[in-house]
Amino acid sequence: MKSTTARTLVLAAALGACGVAQADTIFDTGTPEPGFLGYYGFDVFVDQSVAIAFTPDQDYTLDSVGVWMMSNDFDNPGAPYTLSVRTDAAGGMTIPGDTVIESWDVQTAAVGWTPILETVNSVLNPVLTAGTTYWIVAESDSPAFVDAVWVASSQDEPVWHSVQNAFNPDGAWISGYTQGAPGLIVSGTVVPAPGALAALGMAGIVGTRRRRR
Repeated sequence: MKSTTARTLVLAAALGACGVAQADTIFDTGTPEPGFLGYYGFDVFVDQSVAIAFTPDQDYTLDSVGVWMMSNDFDNPGAPYTLSVRTDAAGGMTIPGDTVIESWDVQTAAVGWTPILETVNSVLNPVLTAGTTYWIVAESDSPAFVDAVWVASSQDEPVWHSVQNAFNPDGAWISGYTQGAPGLIVSGTVVPAPGALAALGMAGIVGTRRRRR
């Protein structure tokens, strides 16, 4: 009975050693920096969605997504938008796909053009696989001039816009580099390598047996 209890405690400790990990930064475009006329960004409203891609360098479980936001409403907070994590449409860095991994409905706390980092925590904690491209997409049904604005950061990255206008009536995704990518921080926890948990468990069992002898 004591031997079984000891093995159970060792395995629990091994699970804890693998499972308790501090969140790492998977992707960070940097803190927003004001331009000559102040902060600027990308309107998120009924006629324009905004997206940016990232590719993890190792396997992570998603912990949180932080976006730098401000608002075109200078009187009230609460400009609504939906934030989502999506797969890529063609399995590379092409355009956002239709598969939504997780999404959040958000109301920005910002009033006017003062950037605020708004962080949403993952409930599903999906695994983001190394070498796979994912997209963070912001979209909204808000009208122009009172909409949320995804603030540009200090890092240049290709940004995808889904723009609905006379030149692009179907709202297709279009891309291009800007002087600052949307401010974004994606955080997650590294997934233990296969066999790491078993190795810790076996090491603990061997140690217990040696102590018994």
